[in-house]
Amino acid sequence: MMEASWAAVLVNYREPDRVDAALYAFREFVRRRVRAVVVDNSAGGVDFNTTAGDVFIIQNQRNLGYAAAINQAMDLVEANFILLLNPDVSGWHGSVDSIAEAFKDSSVVAVSPRLRDESGAVQHSCRRAPRPFDFLSETLALAARFPRWSRPRRLRMLDWDYADERDVDAVTGACLFLRRSAFERVGPFDERFFVYGEEIDWLVRAQQLGYRTRYLPSVEVTHIGSASTPASRPVLDRLLIESHYRYIGKHFGRATELALRAALFTLDALRVARHPTAARDLIARMRVHLGIKYERPA
Repeated sequence: MMEASWAAVLVNYREPDRVDAALYAFREFVRRRVRAVVVDNSAGGVDFNTTAGDVFIIQNQRNLGYAAAINQAMDLVEANFILLLNPDVSGWHGSVDSIAEAFKDSSVVAVSPRLRDESGAVQHSCRRAPRPFDFLSETLALAARFPRWSRPRRLRMLDWDYADERDVDAVTGACLFLRRSAFERVGPFDERFFVYGEEIDWLVRAQQLGYRTRYLPSVEVTHIGSASTPASRPVLDRLLIESHYRYIGKHFGRATELALRAALFTLDALRVARHPTAARDLIARMRVHLGIKYERPA
């Protein structure tokens, strides 16, 4: 049997030094030749040099967003399995043979390792296929507000210890192996997602075609959350809300999307009255609820 080939795709946004470290760590884990494509969305804002070897760099003149950048890279890579890798991922543990073994089942479209933060705590990276209430719950942080209520824990699978290998509906895309051949059937990432949610949308679409996503805790990586998206928390929050609406409208219809927009607009309007010092950020969120496109990071 021909040896599996591997490639890596990274999207950079003003963090070029992290890319080298991420690629070196992955190549040491795989211990074989790995072709890499780096898409630089920094809009010419950095001098990008890498010493990691065998790296093709696409430098965009503006920030196209994550989904569009991944699609650019996928057009250029030829390998059996492609790793979507955030630049803030390092510290690999386990064996690449475990990942190759999981992919021997032709129905497996994606494999995700267990993610830990710098302190060693497990990150809740797996997802059940989102439902409208899940996004309401996430926006209102209901899992933290009502820790004994099981329903808000559904989306991020907080009712599970992440210790066992299993199929999941979807995972976040910080460190995600994809079967290249399935990409043609499932289709490209939906570029209407600027950031957040595009990988979940893709994996849910793959699941609808009969593919499976496998969570593999025998392989672990260290992931510094949000380090690869250097923007302020309010900006990321608004972009996340936009992605929530995009997902709901696509998978549940326009009427459900409008109902969710109305509910969250009303809640944020009440917050303005109760917390006038936070009015500026809340009004910016309300504009997103109204469908006014939020300005993308340059």
